[in-house]
Amino acid sequence: MYSDSPEVKAFLTWSKGEPNLWRKTPLDAPLADTDQYCKFFLDSKDVLIVVKTGANEIHDKLPTQLLTGLRCYQHILIFSDREQRIGPFVVHDALRNASDILKTQDPDFDYYRTLQDYKGNGEDKTSLRHKSGKAAWNLDKYKFLHMLEETWNLRPHRKWYIFIEADTYLVRTNLLLWLERQDPSQLLYFGSPTYVNGEAFAHGGSGVVLSGAALSKFANGDPGIAARYDAMVKSESFGDYVLMKALRDKGVVFSGRWPMLQAEKPATIPFGPGPDNGVRHWCQPIVTMHHITPEEACVIWDFEQQRKSPKVCIRHYRPWKANAS
Repeated sequence: MYSDSPEVKAFLTWSKGEPNLWRKTPLDAPLADTDQYCKFFLDSKDVLIVVKTGANEIHDKLPTQLLTGLRCYQHILIFSDREQRIGPFVVHDALRNASDILKTQDPDFDYYRTLQDYKGNGEDKTSLRHKSGKAAWNLDKYKFLHMLEETWNLRPHRKWYIFIEADTYLVRTNLLLWLERQDPSQLLYFGSPTYVNGEAFAHGGSGVVLSGAALSKFANGDPGIAARYDAMVKSESFGDYVLMKALRDKGVVFSGRWPMLQAEKPATIPFGPGPDNGVRHWCQPIVTMHHITPEEACVIWDFEQQRKSPKVCIRHYRPWKANAS
């Protein structure tokens, strides 16, 4: 059953002219009938999707993502703060190669040690869910660089690496059409810019896009590079900020791609006039949305499935135009 929340109602404007948006799909419907993007769109074998999550949220957010926005991708890696499985997917421990001193002694890793103890003792980690917020946040910043290094170790030599979080929705058509126009042999590091100390870096929740050349430049032939930045990560508040610094040290420079990559959700996307009168985002494709709830992911997925032209990109003006017509 779909929600009456303002966020879901806002996204309903996308559906005008798509009369079958709310038609329920029979449970026994064949995959080819329901997954238009999987059936009709270009192959994405050279694109690796990498999802960063945490043991405190993985079962709340990730299953719906795997059934909706990530369903058609052939290659997905998942990293968390504890190794486990979710259905057929292996969830890798992003911090297994962090420095031993951090893992055994640092207060930032108290929660990590607790998670490993719970796993070793067969205890139910759900008891930690409501008291792990700040502890999980303090630990999360260490995952970024270790995730990059381990991604290269596990899946080297892909053309594109797309790093997202468990509540980041990827609009697949727009992503693949956009990447077709980029050169993965160049040192490319894209994202939605946010700032610390006047320095721009890619906001992790909005998605970080790295070319194969960029990730190779960072990790190839340099084992242990992520652990060498652990001390810097400890001294900073944001792991995605240190990620920018580490890439820059290797000659990979950040380039902003807002509003294609952005942190908004359907209810907060600036469709109409604003400080820039809508000029900068009006006709831009939407590649990512952030803080998407499982229910919103289902609504967006249903919209994508029912589009009459699944290979045509979705632009920011579309919801406003559909609502105004």
